[in-house]
Amino acid sequence: MPTSTESKIFKDIAIKGYIIKTKYLSYTNTKLPRVKATYKKDANTIYSKTINYNRNIGDIDNYANAVRELLKTEWFKDFSPSVDIVSFGWDNDNYFFIVSSKEF
Repeated sequence: MPTSTESKIFKDIAIKGYIIKTKYLSYTNTKLPRVKATYKKDANTIYSKTINYNRNIGDIDNYANAVRELLKTEWFKDFSPSVDIVSFGWDNDNYFFIVSSKEF
């Protein structure tokens, strides 16, 4: 959470929101591959949602679907029903999605 909404960068950057991290969970002895979306609210609170990987759609769509399922959970739904993906990025291991209200 930004420490100050008065900072220049906070005002200059148009897209702001929560960062949701996604990752691929490989096959196990008992489970098919899955995708997990995680939001860390604070040091003690983590929200996550895991969905089955759908081989009929692309990788990024699987990750986006996991994020959208997480957004349907009680905490996000109660916080802001209009929250959706506004941007995304990646590193070598994960996709990261910025979610924010589309109503300003």
